[in-house]
Amino acid sequence: MRRGISRRSLLAMSTAGLFAGAARAAGPVEIAFPQLRPDDFPPQPKPAYLKMIEEARLDGKTAFCVIDSASGAVIEEHSGHTGLPPASVVKALTALYALDTLGPDLRFETRILGTGYLVGTILQGDLILEGGGDPELTTDGLGRLAEDLAAVGITGITGKLLVWGGALPLATRIDRNQPDHVAYNPPVSGLMLNRNRVRFEWARVSGGYDLLLDARSGRYTADVSVATISAQERMGQVYTYEDLGDTDSWTVAEAALGKGGARWLPTRKPMAYAGEVFRAVARQNGLDLPEAEEITKLPPDAFSIARYQSEPLSEILKDMLHYSYNLTAEAVGMAATAKRLGRAADMRQSAREMNRWTREKFGTIGIDMVDHSGLGDSSDIAPRALAQILSHPFSKANLPPIISVKSVRTPAGVVEKHVKTGTLHFASGLGGYLTLPDDRMLCFAIFSVDFDRRKRADLKGSERPPGSKSWGQRARYMQNRLIERWATL
Repeated sequence: MRRGISRRSLLAMSTAGLFAGAARAAGPVEIAFPQLRPDDFPPQPKPAYLKMIEEARLDGKTAFCVIDSASGAVIEEHSGHTGLPPASVVKALTALYALDTLGPDLRFETRILGTGYLVGTILQGDLILEGGGDPELTTDGLGRLAEDLAAVGITGITGKLLVWGGALPLATRIDRNQPDHVAYNPPVSGLMLNRNRVRFEWARVSGGYDLLLDARSGRYTADVSVATISAQERMGQVYTYEDLGDTDSWTVAEAALGKGGARWLPTRKPMAYAGEVFRAVARQNGLDLPEAEEITKLPPDAFSIARYQSEPLSEILKDMLHYSYNLTAEAVGMAATAKRLGRAADMRQSAREMNRWTREKFGTIGIDMVDHSGLGDSSDIAPRALAQILSHPFSKANLPPIISVKSVRTPAGVVEKHVKTGTLHFASGLGGYLTLPDDRMLCFAIFSVDFDRRKRADLKGSERPPGSKSWGQRARYMQNRLIERWATL
């Protein structure tokens, strides 16, 4: 039987041969498998807030969280669980800690105690200036105590003038990574006068400058010798400091003084300073006293002669938040810890106790403070943790009345801000409350920091490292843009 090949078979064989030849020339054929879709398929546009952060050109890290006050729902956040230095924003948390522990009506007391007995107008014993941890005691306050002694009729003593500041432990500085001469980094102690600062005034005269250090207040002024200062012809560093044991020794570069001016310098000898000033104002009220001596324990037989009370704690905290007083934050924070523990703790231990209190009071984690003022950059707060604390009923009832309010116009209308700012070199924070035009309240926290630039900056040698001012301005601009965004979400 004759077999043949059909035309269709011939074409099929030819085609197969063609592809086989091509396969041999190009190698084995790979079979393509379907690819998984990327997570952002279809591609999603960047959130508007990321563009705001990028345009601020802050480098480093930025994190924020904004919460609806009524529902507790997170409206928007970026790295909300990332802990960053809060700077002075933490003073809002310190205020809550003090209010909850000490109460808004607490008044700090500075007292004059005596030992022995009174014969005529002479006290047969010692006179003691007892500090009670008042962060706002002034020279005028000591003057009031001297006036009260005069009113009692005491004109002299046979013993000593003693000074006690053991209500709080002494810390010679709040943060060691700051220039020596900045007044916002004073010591903390149980006896604090003029925020532990002396006033430095200078004026150009023929042949040089007149330099003066005093303890100036509204009605009373006293010269001080516990601190000295001299002008030197040099370039570069403006101030130098040396601890001479009994005195603070300062020098200032003459070229930096100009025609004249005044500023505050910290005193590292707070008890000696208060004792010297009290002796001066007592003399102005007819009471001649010997030089003051510091004691670590109060005599058991001491009795109260006069006392000076501070403003209520609520008013002290209002000043602290408005002017961002670091000393006040550390003093009230440590006083709160002393009440909780039954003893005064040092600054770092006290901050740890405040961390513990936040967990007990609000059930939040993400708070790791090393002080109460935010001056140290080793502290960490997660924005979501702080926003949640601010949204708590206790916080909403107590913070807005003592935080300054400012109205700002946004595209959505007028927004009221009860906020606390925070600024360190290459670190910026903002936190508080926003009341929107429809009366909704938002609680928020924004933190930015550039650790690399902080590390490179000469923080101890300069009050304003190069670039820090413009960096802070860009951070504040970004914060304002975020607030406008949240008002219109």
